[in-house]
Amino acid sequence: MRSSILSVRSVRILFIGCWVFLAALQSAYAAGPVQLKKNFEDILVPSDAIQGIEDPDGKLSFAAINTLEFQKKINTLPYGAKLKADTYYWLKFSILNETDKETNWILQLPLHSENLLVYIVRPDGSYNAYQTGQQLDFQTRSIDMRTLAFELPPDHSAPIDVYVHLYHKEHSELTFIAINEKSYLETHTKGYLFLGLIYGILFLMAVYNLILYFSIKERTYIYYVLYILSAAFFISRKDGLAFQFLWPHAPQMNEYHHSVSLFLLLTTFLLYTNSFIDIKNTHPRIYLVNNIILLINFLHFVFTLIYPAYSSPLPMVSICSFIYFLGVTVYYLNKNYKPVRYLVVGLSAMVMALIVLKLMFLNLIEWNWFIEYVYNYAIVIDAIAMSLAMRDKLIYLRTKKEQAEQAKLEEERLKTENELIQLKNLKLESEVTHQNSQLAAFATNSVQKMEFLNRLKKELEDISTEVPDNAALKKLIKNIDKESDFDNHWEQFQLNFDKAHNNFLARLKESYPSLKPGDLMLCAYTKLGKSNKEIGTLLNITISGVEKKRLRLKEKMNVSPEISLFDFLLQIK
Repeated sequence: MRSSILSVRSVRILFIGCWVFLAALQSAYAAGPVQLKKNFEDILVPSDAIQGIEDPDGKLSFAAINTLEFQKKINTLPYGAKLKADTYYWLKFSILNETDKETNWILQLPLHSENLLVYIVRPDGSYNAYQTGQQLDFQTRSIDMRTLAFELPPDHSAPIDVYVHLYHKEHSELTFIAINEKSYLETHTKGYLFLGLIYGILFLMAVYNLILYFSIKERTYIYYVLYILSAAFFISRKDGLAFQFLWPHAPQMNEYHHSVSLFLLLTTFLLYTNSFIDIKNTHPRIYLVNNIILLINFLHFVFTLIYPAYSSPLPMVSICSFIYFLGVTVYYLNKNYKPVRYLVVGLSAMVMALIVLKLMFLNLIEWNWFIEYVYNYAIVIDAIAMSLAMRDKLIYLRTKKEQAEQAKLEEERLKTENELIQLKNLKLESEVTHQNSQLAAFATNSVQKMEFLNRLKKELEDISTEVPDNAALKKLIKNIDKESDFDNHWEQFQLNFDKAHNNFLARLKESYPSLKPGDLMLCAYTKLGKSNKEIGTLLNITISGVEKKRLRLKEKMNVSPEISLFDFLLQIK
């Protein structure tokens, strides 16, 4: 039992001893200097190598912080702990130069620091003091570059201490980089060339689309130009070029640069998107929401102008607005509006870049050279994608226009064909009417002729009773009978009637083979609208005989008693 207790105690003692050893090792590592090796080009000062102490009122001097009493206190606050926002701090780290004496080293501080006090202390206790930052004239910088950089003393005997007094704002960039002079010059020369290429591309895109605007007079192009200029103005803050080249002696402009450029970027993008997709006409509700979002950003923008202390890099209201615009473009892409596909690509690149930068400002990811230029990459991708989107839109609209014109031509062709068909039908109808009139006239003439011949025959027959042996009179009566022969009359009438009515009688005979010539003639006269009296005269029968003949004809053709023969025949085309 005793051995068991000793065993437990031994384990506890061993655990506590290991914990104390690791804590001491970590503390020693945290307090240790950053070593500059011969094969190093640059090194990011790790957070564990930085110590700090809070300066509540911002009035703690370097002379006070450099005393032994404060040196003990500064070691008690590891920089790994989260710093308070809106608070002054003294930060300290050490650098040990283990390279050759010919290699000069430069210390690069966060670019967007507003007002920094930097003290570089040599091993013998002497120091160089610098005051610089975005709130001071550009000429205060010890190295005439867009970055905040200072030469490190060429001491190799012992570590060099660096003290930095700063005001810690929320989302501050706290990156300290030691870089040898050759690499610094090469890196920043390439950086200027790279940035020159970026701005050159943006400038050419703006000029090209401005020319297109004057050629096409499409408002989307002018909104694109304004957006590109706003984007260039926005990244000029991140790059530091605006301060170096536009207002080097007006550092107060830096206080408003970020808020103004970000609001202009969002506003011009909204104008471009509304015009590009024609949201006002295609989806009024989305257009209303867009305007509400713009109003919210405007109010935030005005607030940051009135209270600059509350401004922060890439506020969430702006990032969320761009994410919303990305959602709108995806919505229209799902609606099969193809030109918006390039806009989705460009906006996705921009949103991802904004999120990466925001995570860096929140100290959730570490700085690196890719992140340094991530928004520059994104804005070039976005500019090219938006330009391609407008080209795609022109092709899309041209295709739609050609389709509309083709549809209009097809409509006009069909309309013309219909008019021609109507004219043809009218002509045919007119011809049929004319032919029917001729047939009716022929039938009328036939009726009148037969009536005349019948009267003449009767008169001649009356005369023949008085002169029975008159051969000439009998010959004349015989000629009259021959002239009023039904078969001759019917053949001529049938020929003319079928010619006018698309072989109506022939087709009727084919459909109803039991019909006789007298039945067909009754059908023909009925179709022409002849009265029973006229038909009786033509067929040489009484009116009652015509009625009976109609009834028998309907039975042969299986026509319902309720349907008149005339209506039935009209249905047969």
